[in-house]
Amino acid sequence: MIIPKGRFCSVLTISVLLLAAPVGVLAQTSPSQEAGQTFSRAQIDQMLAPVALYPDSLLAQVLLASTYPTEVVEADRWVKAHKGWSKARINEALDKKDWDLSVKALVPLAESRSR
Repeated sequence: MIIPKGRFCSVLTISVLLLAAPVGVLAQTSPSQEAGQTFSRAQIDQMLAPVALYPDSLLAQVLLASTYPTEVVEADRWVKAHKGWSKARINEALDKKDWDLSVKALVPLAESRSR
């Protein structure tokens, strides 16, 4: 499957931002507790619509990997540094990395989206 670079980055960015948000930001509040901006249903749908275009399995993989943001950045840099490698050589090198399995699973996706 070929994943457009822009969409993959958008999903990853949204995932990381959601995980990096303070707990209180995502907590449900009563109307009397609301102090910030609220969004209409249409605005929420517009913000989340691009995410709905991805298969659930891909979103789950990205969300799992986003809990390791440092490793995701390392993996992205590693992929860029080893562009010409064959799949077998990449898999062999990934076995030696101590990254979480969810991050390792993103590496072949990054390779396919760059084509």
